[in-house]
Amino acid sequence: MSSTNTGAHQAALALLRRGFGDNDTALLLGGMTPDNQTRIVEGIVNMIELSVAEATAAQKTLKEQVTQVSSHGRNLEDSLRVAREKFAILEEQASTMTRHGRTLQDSLRIAHDEITRLTRALESDTPSTSRLKSIKLDVAKFGGGESDKLPRWLLQVSTAADAQRIPDDATTVAFAMSHLKGLAEGWAFSKRLTDRHCFPSFSVFVTELKAMFLPPNSDFRYRSQYLACKQGKRSLQEFIHDLRFLAANINDEESLSEALRVTVFMDGLNQGPARTQLFRAYPDTFEEADRIAHSESFSSSFAHARAASSDMDVSMLTQASDDRKCFNCGRHGHFSRACPAPRRVARTVPPVPRQIPTRVILQAAHLTASIANAMAPRARLSALQA
Repeated sequence: MSSTNTGAHQAALALLRRGFGDNDTALLLGGMTPDNQTRIVEGIVNMIELSVAEATAAQKTLKEQVTQVSSHGRNLEDSLRVAREKFAILEEQASTMTRHGRTLQDSLRIAHDEITRLTRALESDTPSTSRLKSIKLDVAKFGGGESDKLPRWLLQVSTAADAQRIPDDATTVAFAMSHLKGLAEGWAFSKRLTDRHCFPSFSVFVTELKAMFLPPNSDFRYRSQYLACKQGKRSLQEFIHDLRFLAANINDEESLSEALRVTVFMDGLNQGPARTQLFRAYPDTFEEADRIAHSESFSSSFAHARAASSDMDVSMLTQASDDRKCFNCGRHGHFSRACPAPRRVARTVPPVPRQIPTRVILQAAHLTASIANAMAPRARLSALQA
């Protein structure tokens, strides 16, 4: 080793001897030049210093972490203390709520008993549904041939069943079957004989009845008629009634939207005040369009009736005032009491003998001759008999 070795180099060599032994250290460094030995030792010294610096930094970091943990520990202790205090408060509140809960439970039990008593008293005072008087409505019988009348017949059956307070679907189906006739009656009772539970509900009965007696593609047919419907010579009420009837016969309501119904109604109306008002308002629903059309039609009819009546009254008054004649001066336009001319003095005129017209005299002579000619044969017959 060179004589320029420092104390750090000596410490590094001491560490090598301690770690590897004197012989191994001599073998490791013996074949090197002094400069190489110095560089090796300096590298080892640098590594040792770097390790010491890292260890020092790690120790410092560890001390800071220990300090933080100690601080967190103190905070945790404070949190635990606060939590214990809150838990004690919650226990006290829970015991208070338990006492109040028992009181509330007693109050609820008393209120429930009172409600039960009042309900029983109300039920005893109110007549039950079974004791309410039902209303019997007349329902025409459906024979199966009039397919256009099927939706209206189903509505009549449903309304009559509600009016008679029929409680369940089975009785409603029996009620509907009692109002069938002809082909429809035979079909329904044949299915009932084959399968007693073929109509488990009224909706199933309605579905199968429509499938059996409505014509194929009935929705397409009624929808086509609806889209091509025009008012023509029909009144507004008749036109709206026909549109409602066609729309009610369409089973698939989504195929005929509300906007389409309004469009067909507005486009099918004849030219007039109702159509003009509808195209001015553009209603959203068919019912609103119906209301606007009826209101405008009534207002227009009422206005025309009043105008015609007023014109007639004015013309009559004008004609009456123009036809007035004065009996004093003989002129028109006023009466004798308002005549500006001097009053005429009435003169006494001797009666003129009435002359019989020549025509009347000739008719009387002709009648006398006819009577004489008619009586002559009877006179001759009387003379012969005498």
